[in-house]
Amino acid sequence: VYLVLGEITRARGLHSRKVHFSRYELLQRLGWPDKGDAYHRLRLALDRLLGVTITAKRAFYDLRTRTYVDVGFHIIDDYAIYEEKRGRRPARGEARSYIRWSKQIYASLLAGYVKRVDMGFYLTLRSAVARRLYRYLDKKRYDGKPRFSIALSKLAYEKLGMSRAYYPCHIRAELARAHEELTAAGYLSSVKYDVSSAGEPIVTYTFARRGGRGRPDIVERLVALGVAEPVALQLVRTDADAVEEQLE
Repeated sequence: VYLVLGEITRARGLHSRKVHFSRYELLQRLGWPDKGDAYHRLRLALDRLLGVTITAKRAFYDLRTRTYVDVGFHIIDDYAIYEEKRGRRPARGEARSYIRWSKQIYASLLAGYVKRVDMGFYLTLRSAVARRLYRYLDKKRYDGKPRFSIALSKLAYEKLGMSRAYYPCHIRAELARAHEELTAAGYLSSVKYDVSSAGEPIVTYTFARRGGRGRPDIVERLVALGVAEPVALQLVRTDADAVEEQLE
């Protein structure tokens, strides 16, 4: 939900910390069904975003005083959800529900410090571990690295939030499905386990060539017509010829 709200904010032009939306629009972008459970899940997600407090130590630099600053802030300052008819996309300017980003998050969005995520690809991943792993690895791939290595325990405990009671064999079992998904989707070229000189298990990821997983033109056309990107991707994967025929 946080990622989709960021995409909506950019689509609106980053004009204000207060971003209007309709619940129907959010559900469509998330690929969730237009049902009561999904609306309840959305409300819970907003409650959680409102309740999160971030403490950043020496992560912000104040140009005026030329020093690093410790900062505490929330992700969103407040939100409001208005009743609306289900299963209908509101007319332009009709959406009244909103969230208001905190000053710190909004400033980071304006400055481009919040990395964008390929939401269409992200939402096609079924495994929660695959989604977390993709978000982490995509930061490492951002500057064009062909591969990336990390200690298995650090990846599991510090980056993916796995239980520290897990042994390496348990971690590898948890990662297996995520690796399979990311490789099948053309994001990873290979995954290799090894042992460091200190005897610590490490994992090395080799990224697939950029452009091998780009969105085809047919998906772009569907999205332009208002089809949610995850739905568009699934349609094209199911029967691209039929989709092309209907578009024509």
